[in-house]
Amino acid sequence: MRKFSHVMTALAVTCCLILSACSGGPSSPGGPGGQGDDSSGDSGALKGKWGDWVEIDKNAVVRGASGDSALIKPADGAIPYVIDAQGQKKWEFPAGTMTEGEEETLYYDDEHIYTMLEEDHSVIALDWATGEQAWKFTLADKAKCADPQGYYLYPGSGDQVNRRLRDNNPLVLGWSSTFDSSGPSECSDISNAEKDETAMNFGIDPATGKQLWTVDATPNLYGYYGYAPDPLGKYLYMFWDLRGQAHVSRIDVNTGDMTTAASNGLSPDYLWPLEHPAFMTVGINEFVIINQDETARVMAQEYVNNYGEGKLLIRKEKSQNPWELGTTMTRTGVAYNFRAPTGAGEDYVGRLIAKPGDREDAKYSEWKAPAPDLTDNDAEVPQLAYFGDNQIIDADPKNPIMVVPSPDGGVVAYQLTDGAEVWKSQGDTPGTRPSYSAAAGQVSYVEGDDFVTVDATSGEEISRDSVPGIHAVSTVGPFQVVESRSESPTRMRVWTQ
Repeated sequence: MRKFSHVMTALAVTCCLILSACSGGPSSPGGPGGQGDDSSGDSGALKGKWGDWVEIDKNAVVRGASGDSALIKPADGAIPYVIDAQGQKKWEFPAGTMTEGEEETLYYDDEHIYTMLEEDHSVIALDWATGEQAWKFTLADKAKCADPQGYYLYPGSGDQVNRRLRDNNPLVLGWSSTFDSSGPSECSDISNAEKDETAMNFGIDPATGKQLWTVDATPNLYGYYGYAPDPLGKYLYMFWDLRGQAHVSRIDVNTGDMTTAASNGLSPDYLWPLEHPAFMTVGINEFVIINQDETARVMAQEYVNNYGEGKLLIRKEKSQNPWELGTTMTRTGVAYNFRAPTGAGEDYVGRLIAKPGDREDAKYSEWKAPAPDLTDNDAEVPQLAYFGDNQIIDADPKNPIMVVPSPDGGVVAYQLTDGAEVWKSQGDTPGTRPSYSAAAGQVSYVEGDDFVTVDATSGEEISRDSVPGIHAVSTVGPFQVVESRSESPTRMRVWTQ
């Protein structure tokens, strides 16, 4: 079976985020800055303090948090587990869950952590406090003639990299594989004409595990190649083809209503055949499809209820630069794109795509700013030095601020709307891997062998610790984890009010 990968492709920004997170440790799941923080407090130093550093497993990152519990994801393939604020293990994931590799499934909210079972792709909810299974959603008898291994879990309209569920949207269980098998044995002798429509997408209530809606289709006629999130938070987009005609459908995640935009006739030859294509959001109703060595930009101008209709424009894209592609969304609803330099003399390019309250006619802004050259390093993806796991200060989500390495040393904060400088910290070398903590109202980053923390409203330095060889920094809720490339242990600290 041909499967669409969650990780998509090494060319996608989203992929880089995921791979960086899996590589490592407390210093950053590292891609263009997804907002993992649970707190929505005001930026700036808040009342409270960081606790003492405690040691946890080497090469681990924090992937989620709720109350005094944090989800820890080891990078060596070990089973994820949940710890308390003292670093003590509370429980670990049961065997047979999809928590590794390209098919990793881990999402959460304040009540549960959600994952899938490898055996039959059932969806389960695990209680934060105890690890006990709160509910289970099983595909049996819901999609009898479709291979359950083709179903994957998506966080409603939220970003697939930022693991926290957005708003009160349901989970979506979608079938993102081309149909190469007949499913269960009782379906193998049924002709295509005799097969009933099969539920392709299920809306699942995260609180109860109850089915909220389904979207039906005839999978043996179509190739479904992937899903992409909506910058406005209302839809989940699907890319598929019907006998060579490209379609982008959008599902209203609250109702299950689906409308479609289609290309005028057969899609361009360079788009076919599709082999594990990447499908990504790059704007409002704007997408890219990366297929082997070709990239297509797709604009949906009209959605209708009938297949083969609507209006979908496709053009060939010259560049496959991953830093020009893909959209990242914060928990508060800020959608943006950020391009890092690939060599000396190049600028930052930032784009604000959408913010809370925007409508479909919103226009994104683009700006440039000088950047240091950090590409001459031994990292597998050198550009990742520019990125932090939480580099957007969105205490005011309608006026977000981006923090990036400064060519003058330290880090610099820019208005995401227009690139205007807000503040700049002091330093001898550019500060890498910036990570914003909404709980503390602070930004932490790596400067040489130092781990530096500054005030998120002014850039004024608060603390500087010597931690040689820092590889990653991850910050979620009140938890912050730092990993070193050396033999030094992975360390965690917790912000307390």
